[in-house]
Amino acid sequence: MAWAMVIWGILRTAIGFYVASIEGEEQRIFAAKRYLGSSSSREAIDNGVIMIAAGVVIGLLVTIAKNEDSH
Repeated sequence: MAWAMVIWGILRTAIGFYVASIEGEEQRIFAAKRYLGSSSSREAIDNGVIMIAAGVVIGLLVTIAKNEDSH
């Protein structure tokens, strides 16, 4: 699950940066709503970074829990 969160976060962040690079404010807003489900690419990038961080934290916690169980 942690890997899925990290991958999803990377994809969302990358698409957010792509949408942010589109010329024209109206086209950028349309693309963000259509492809990201967000009101802006900035919101999608923020959510993507949070997903990456959450995935890393969950992965570390699972690794720690597995090491504690083996003792």
